[in-house]
Amino acid sequence: MPFRLERIGMAELDGLGHLTFPAVRAVAQARHGDMAVAIAARGDDAAAGLAIAVPGPDGQFELLSLHVAPFFRRLGLGRALLSAVEAHFGGSGYRLGVHFFSVPEQDQGNARFFMACGWSRPVLARLVCATTVANALSTPWLVEAELPARYEVRGWNELSAGERGTLAAALANWGHDEIDPFLHEPGHDRETSVALRDRESGVVEGWVITHRIDETGLRWTCSFLRPELQRLGLMRALWLAVVHRQARCPELTDFSFTVPVTEPRMARFALRRMRPWLSRLAYGCTTMKKVA
Repeated sequence: MPFRLERIGMAELDGLGHLTFPAVRAVAQARHGDMAVAIAARGDDAAAGLAIAVPGPDGQFELLSLHVAPFFRRLGLGRALLSAVEAHFGGSGYRLGVHFFSVPEQDQGNARFFMACGWSRPVLARLVCATTVANALSTPWLVEAELPARYEVRGWNELSAGERGTLAAALANWGHDEIDPFLHEPGHDRETSVALRDRESGVVEGWVITHRIDETGLRWTCSFLRPELQRLGLMRALWLAVVHRQARCPELTDFSFTVPVTEPRMARFALRRMRPWLSRLAYGCTTMKKVA
């Protein structure tokens, strides 16, 4: 079956849901609009593959998604789509391509693919963990977690302007953009995004910001607890609160979250304590390529 590569408009992505994730489509459509580049590999009857990329600052572009339907793999379509994206941005004056992607624990095929196409050896940035609400509610160290009376869990949207302002000022002392709830709150799920609040001081001590990624899946995008409280087990109680809220949405059976390698204590906890209760463990990596 002959295939052709076609650049398509953002509106056409709605009909290609089997070739990318809803969250990727939303980012391309809502944040980048006509600046985003989507290239489809089409046969006579259907689209077989899709690549989506967006421009970035300082002469860089980001490859958001590259997927070929299983029946059409090993025909060179992935390499052709990737080359078309590189040619487009290279010809438009961009110098460097960047791609953030997951490498499954037992399958490094996608990492080898990018390296074979001239992209750099992937650099580990985070652990990518996926599980189900049922698994979470069967995890002993999670369901046994209790929140001391001093603290309460509130919906993220219930925070007052003063509480948000105090938290924003404190963030400068705690680290990096990975854990900044204000950077991640656009599009968050109102039913499951929460804050941990000290009843006595009124200070927000932790949070979990979530996003719906498809009909059954929730992404726990950003979770954090004030460093001096991290040894007290409060994060487990906060996670349990999110699980209970998610359980009240029966369609949301699955969830995923990432653990930055910049948080070594959390990474060790994920590998040692969480792993037996996960549905999937992968490694979030970054790869790059000079295109001009």
